[in-house]
Amino acid sequence: MLVRRQCLDEIGLFDQRYFAYGDEHDLGARAVRHGWKVVLVWGSIVTNPATRTENSWRSYLFARNSLFLVNAYFGRSAATLRAVLILLNTLRLLAFHRENGPAFSARARWKAVRDYFSGCTGRPFVS
Repeated sequence: MLVRRQCLDEIGLFDQRYFAYGDEHDLGARAVRHGWKVVLVWGSIVTNPATRTENSWRSYLFARNSLFLVNAYFGRSAATLRAVLILLNTLRLLAFHRENGPAFSARARWKAVRDYFSGCTGRPFVS
């Protein structure tokens, strides 16, 4: 991600609630709201071979932070719909897939939705 200093001075730095996963989406959305142009380079590949986020944490943060984003930019009713979709998709994955990949934990997703609605923004998940 490349960001002009003037843009960051205008919109602020990363929102600490996101911690990881989704922070760049929020930064881009705030930039667009302030009239900055945001572009995506199709076909680009970014790798991070040193990532060591545990599966449950990754699943938790993906789910919770997507709820923060949807609420911030589309409102609480849209975030509620997103939560329902997360839970339905979790049930689908549990029912129909034997291996769900490295970023899946049903328990973590459930806790993410619960913590979002209870207003928890700190370090709420322990696997």
